[in-house]
Amino acid sequence: MTGQKNNFSLAELVLVAVVFAIIAALAVPAFQRARNASLNDRCAYNLDRIGNAMRLYYQDFRAFPLDFPAPVIYGMAHFQDSLICPADHRNGITASYGMNAEIAGKKAGELPEPSSLTVAADSDAPMFNVGDLVPAARHLFQSGGERRAIAVRMDGSVR
Repeated sequence: MTGQKNNFSLAELVLVAVVFAIIAALAVPAFQRARNASLNDRCAYNLDRIGNAMRLYYQDFRAFPLDFPAPVIYGMAHFQDSLICPADHRNGITASYGMNAEIAGKKAGELPEPSSLTVAADSDAPMFNVGDLVPAARHLFQSGGERRAIAVRMDGSVR
């Protein structure tokens, strides 16, 4: 017994490699889901900031801006990074989000219930109609059996 070597056989090495491959195959989708959840959270955070800026603009001028994003970010130089969705990998864009075209330029009292209005959302277009929002969105979630884009309402809720 003194001259015997304790080497691994080829079968044992292959078995260890297969076990590692199975573990990696199970872990990669979990990491991808966690990454996507993180991107969705960052997108919702950005929209929350945009919603706050829109509410401040509305309070100051008693009307919604005519276009997006320029008037919304007046005086907020640090705000520019919130206009790009973390899942948007296009080069040279100024904003990944859009404003509801139905409220552009509207004054206080011209809209039935401003608190329930969708103000801004994840959209490739700087202005959108709420009905056309889902095809242009990067982040979609299921709600009541239908797919919806992440959006912020005037009351501050992000959905």
